[in-house]
Amino acid sequence: MTKAMLRTTCSFLVALAYLGCSGHPLFGPIMNDRWKELGVPQEGITLILSSSDEHGFFANYSGLEHGQLLQLVSEKLEAAGYEEACSIFDGRVVGFKKGEEELGVKVDLLGGEVGLSVFDSQSHEEMLLGLCFGRYSLGEPEVIKEGVPETP
Repeated sequence: MTKAMLRTTCSFLVALAYLGCSGHPLFGPIMNDRWKELGVPQEGITLILSSSDEHGFFANYSGLEHGQLLQLVSEKLEAAGYEEACSIFDGRVVGFKKGEEELGVKVDLLGGEVGLSVFDSQSHEEMLLGLCFGRYSLGEPEVIKEGVPETP
């Protein structure tokens, strides 16, 4: 192997290592089979967050608007036998139920990209499901630090 080939190979390996560590979708986390089987869209994904697992799928999308992505995921869940059961925060979080199983769907707009979260009661978003399905309730706002303006 010549020095030029060795340098090129080393540069390529360094680039691959960088992309793998940077969360690039080609080398970052992949979609768990559970979410694939439920029909969670794979087209348009720009990043799958490392917190994604069998209890939650968290990803950023481009090329879809908030309402389009929410409708698409809702249709896929309904086709899989889930029924829309609740909604909180002006429809930004929607709960689905199939038998005893509950799933939540949250769609956010994050700097030009749409963020999708699909999760069950064992994910880090469990409190949102609890709020949606009535296990938790929001109390009155409480001032924790004086001098901080209240939000309307």
